[in-house]
Amino acid sequence: MSANAGSARTFADIWNIETSREEKILMLIWLSANTGNIIVILILALVIFFAVRTIVRDKQQGKSSCGCQCGGCSMSGSCHNRRNQQP
Repeated sequence: MSANAGSARTFADIWNIETSREEKILMLIWLSANTGNIIVILILALVIFFAVRTIVRDKQQGKSSCGCQCGGCSMSGSCHNRRNQQP
């Protein structure tokens, strides 16, 4: 027996020891029945992640959220008033 036997178990050890054959089969059946849903959810999660990341990066760089210049905006005189005022 090795010195670290029992201290750290891998996923394969847990899969082989703690689940019965029937549970493994049921899990694989569920995964195969829901593969399409899982793929769609993962794609949507990636799209949302990259959209939020882009918004955050643009905000940190001081870019406008609309993608246009402030001069063409009808609210250009009022939306940046608080930043321009000196205390």
